[in-house]
Amino acid sequence: MKLMSKPMTYAGSGVNYGDIDPAKVLAQSFAPKTITGPEWLGVTPLEEFRGESAYVLKLPDGSHIAHVEEGLGTKVLMADYLYKQTGESNGYNAVGQDTVAMIVNDMATLGVPPVSLQMHLAVGDGDWLKDRIRVQALYEGWLNGASEAGVAWTGGETPVLKDIVAPNTAVIAGSVVGYLPRPHSPIREKITAGDAIIMITASGVHANGITLIRKIAEQQPDGGLDLCRKTLVPTRVYVKAMNALHIAGIIPHYAIHITGHGWRKIMRARSPFTYVIESIPWPMPDIFTTIQKLGNIEPKEMWGNYNMGAGWALIVARKDVDVALSVLTCHASYTAFVVGHVEDGPRSVEIKPVDLTFYDESMKLR
Repeated sequence: MKLMSKPMTYAGSGVNYGDIDPAKVLAQSFAPKTITGPEWLGVTPLEEFRGESAYVLKLPDGSHIAHVEEGLGTKVLMADYLYKQTGESNGYNAVGQDTVAMIVNDMATLGVPPVSLQMHLAVGDGDWLKDRIRVQALYEGWLNGASEAGVAWTGGETPVLKDIVAPNTAVIAGSVVGYLPRPHSPIREKITAGDAIIMITASGVHANGITLIRKIAEQQPDGGLDLCRKTLVPTRVYVKAMNALHIAGIIPHYAIHITGHGWRKIMRARSPFTYVIESIPWPMPDIFTTIQKLGNIEPKEMWGNYNMGAGWALIVARKDVDVALSVLTCHASYTAFVVGHVEDGPRSVEIKPVDLTFYDESMKLR
């Protein structure tokens, strides 16, 4: 085990959200110019969802559809490395489910059930697709994720992008369409002071912050094989949690997929509230203590980029807390805890157990 003498950061590994986020915001300034396109069909794009994890349109009969596209990052490179060094192909199973989870979980934040899922698998060389062991493991993972989400895998695209994608790896992405029949409506931001914050545990590191973990792995005596194995755990799918709440008549005031930006994501909503985390009742997963130690990573860097054991957050009315916890734990088989509350105040996340606060300026997604 080799420890880094200089503290490592995600930005230092080559991924800086401060550089990336403005490009996303710029795209959002162009996109609204297209919203009149579907009007002749009687379809109404709902601009209130611009900048959320998925976009929603209202159909003429009062029902809603939603759409989102997502892609896996560099976790596939870990699967490639593990396969090349050891012949172990289960890493591809993990990244298959990871990609589906990242897509459908974004959709689930709005309470819209996903119905049609498509894969985009781009390679730099057709030889990558000729390896049936690798491809079958990837497809099995994708199938696992789709089955867990209750969504139909309806197709996809497998382009060979020579000189664009590196020949020894793949870009794995996809999109999903969701449907919500009337009289139901998608979850809208209705946060009020006094609301409770519920978090659902993660299965591991999920699929964000991997570039930094890869940098740490490269410095390890075993070439990072052990760290790769610990990282290549499939991302949790949270669709059933939201479906179970819907069936129980519990409408969250907001839902957050804890991905990139870590616990900063808790303040994703537009409203200027302070989100106070009072307790972290789950044991910290070993993967996070390991990478923090090996990379000499500062606590604020960890909590600002990783899920730290909780992949999902819900803002719910106090009166709904007991029923929500019962539904999530007893009926949907998730592990969920009340961790804090919402207060009036500047837009920020205050994590009291680790004495950290993230402010509005640290995350600009709109």
